[in-house]
Amino acid sequence: MSAQTRIATQIMYRVFFLLGLAAIIVGYGTVTGSDPGGVVTLAMIAVWYLLFQFILNFIFVEGSR
Repeated sequence: MSAQTRIATQIMYRVFFLLGLAAIIVGYGTVTGSDPGGVVTLAMIAVWYLLFQFILNFIFVEGSR
């Protein structure tokens, strides 16, 4: 993989991570009717990070072999 392709892939991963996190925060606000607090936000970031890594590693990386 060329350097340009690796950079583009990293940018896509980060953009999709942020879009997913934004969707979770908006979804939380829609369901509860209030903004998430600090602890809830940190918990959402941690859970989304682990879920995103699972999706990335097991579906896209392992699935391509």
